[in-house]
Amino acid sequence: MSTVFDFSCIKFGLFTKLASEHYGSKLQHTNLVWCKIRIFLTWILPCFSTGYLILASIDRCLSTSKSQRIRSFSQIKIAHQMTCIPIILYSLISSHLLVYFNLRKRCSPTAGTYAFFLSLYSIVWTSLIPQISMFIFSLITYFNVRKSHQRLIHPIIQNRNRTDSQMIKITLVQVLYSFILLNIRTIYFSYSLLSTNIRKDNYRHAIESLILQISSFIFYFNFSKSFYVNALSSNLFHKFFKNV
Repeated sequence: MSTVFDFSCIKFGLFTKLASEHYGSKLQHTNLVWCKIRIFLTWILPCFSTGYLILASIDRCLSTSKSQRIRSFSQIKIAHQMTCIPIILYSLISSHLLVYFNLRKRCSPTAGTYAFFLSLYSIVWTSLIPQISMFIFSLITYFNVRKSHQRLIHPIIQNRNRTDSQMIKITLVQVLYSFILLNIRTIYFSYSLLSTNIRKDNYRHAIESLILQISSFIFYFNFSKSFYVNALSSNLFHKFFKNV
């Protein structure tokens, strides 16, 4: 599911951004319905992708637990039941975007308190909380795997454990790269929030605009990393890709 929303995020978010900022499309700044829909989708699609990556890191954490009771929660049946949670959760929590984005000179949020809230919301809810969650569950998974390697493994289940280790490795590497790539944009939003009351000249505005563009493309690059991460980090993926 994470890969599906990665693809959707790039196809919709990045292409509509390029159309608006580099190819002269003015639809976003002249049509109120499109303004609200585009803003809403460009915020929640990355959240959906990150949400499913969090669920994957939780599943890996559960599957590597020493407790059989905890491991029993790592099942396909339970995973299917959990798939709707990120969609419902992020859609409800991000619904304020549909209300407070309007057309002025351009499609933009309501000035004042809401603009401050939106920056804080971006930093805390869409960046820090997901990344900290992924980091914690990945760290627990890492220590669980280390402990399991210290225990004797029966030859019959050795191949299955090797496959599980490859899947765990893929998830951990994806979490690490997401943590790095998403934090670049978080740092920019944090700077913007802290420098709100600072008087800036045209040169500084130009520099900040450039940094925003760079951080935005790095942000979207995060959602195209899956293939490259899998190809570079997993021998299992190498074999599967060659067979295909």
